[in-house]
Amino acid sequence: MADTLKFDVACITPETKTAFAYRAQEVLRLEHNIVGKWFREGIKQAEYDQLSASVKTMFKYSELLLSEKDWKRYLVDIFTIKNKTICHSINENTALLLLSTKYDINLDNLLETK
Repeated sequence: MADTLKFDVACITPETKTAFAYRAQEVLRLEHNIVGKWFREGIKQAEYDQLSASVKTMFKYSELLLSEKDWKRYLVDIFTIKNKTICHSINENTALLLLSTKYDINLDNLLETK
């Protein structure tokens, strides 16, 4: 069974779900950067504290570099799964937004000259 994104209760419409998913993607990117830094040059406790519980459960803090094996494990078991799920949600909700007739678009008046 494929994972689905667990939205905040306020996310009801395709617009709010898309905004939520884009923010989730950014938060995941920031976490990826910290874990990648841990692998390349090491991190301090304060950076470790910013990581999600799933990462902290998988890897206990150490001032030593994260091993290549653990880096790859993070990529496969956490990052890739979450990233694919987020991207699927973005694509799904964007498709719904493209079908929306909420706005009457007039291409002749679409641009504003400043």
